[in-house]
Amino acid sequence: MSAKELIIASVSPEKYVKFDNRSLKPIYLTETSDNVGVVVEELDYIKSDNLKEKVEYIPPNGIALQLSIVDASVKKLKDFKITEGFKKNKQDKILKESIYDNSKLVYEQISLVETAIVFGYTALETFANLSIPEQYEYSLFNNKRITESYNKEAIERWVSLNEKLSKILPEIYGTSDIKRKNLWNQFIIFEKYRHEIIHQKSIDRTSFYRKYFKNNIYNYLNVPRQIIEFFYSETTKIGTTNPLWPWIGEESEVIPSRGGAKEFFSHTKILGNLYEGNKKL
Repeated sequence: MSAKELIIASVSPEKYVKFDNRSLKPIYLTETSDNVGVVVEELDYIKSDNLKEKVEYIPPNGIALQLSIVDASVKKLKDFKITEGFKKNKQDKILKESIYDNSKLVYEQISLVETAIVFGYTALETFANLSIPEQYEYSLFNNKRITESYNKEAIERWVSLNEKLSKILPEIYGTSDIKRKNLWNQFIIFEKYRHEIIHQKSIDRTSFYRKYFKNNIYNYLNVPRQIIEFFYSETTKIGTTNPLWPWIGEESEVIPSRGGAKEFFSHTKILGNLYEGNKKL
């Protein structure tokens, strides 16, 4: 493993207790010849301007952080109850006051929906890029029917998210064709919403906001999580996973495993009890 500070979290995946869906997944170190294993978590630290000592913590999963922002926005949307706000503003108010107050409600709804769309799309981009192995190459024919090859860096920069999700990731993970799922049609619409936000060409064009007030908006805001769940479910069926993936949110989830338990224990100092043991690798 890389030169990072590690902490022992449990002696087996069954005994590991997930403390936050935003955390980086642990690794289960095992030995194939012996009944030896340990679940370890990576440590990092921050130093605040107001603290003299460094604060250690488990690093977050970037995809999970982005999805948590989406989840928070969706929850606020559902609690917002904008229709009731509109009804209230019609009561005992002159037209000018009613319009002003309605406008504030509209702005809040737009802000929450666009936050969920932008961060959801970013989560998918992060998920796709992290899924590409370092040595992976992607080949395709250009407009002149000449084969072009892209390495990981070029894929991340030049290949569209649509193509990554529909062609590259299914090849990497050995999944079924995601384009045959109803979910794919929802992704196309979701992506269109995102592009409308990022590539606004006129400040006067506000008609695309109207779809944010339809009940089906929640179907599209849930697309990023559903796409990640698609790849998660398809790969775990065949016994594989990716340590860079986020927690999906289920009670029981696959913890990535690899060899190295003996080497870990041979260089680990145990302080007090097993769960206080740590090591710098």
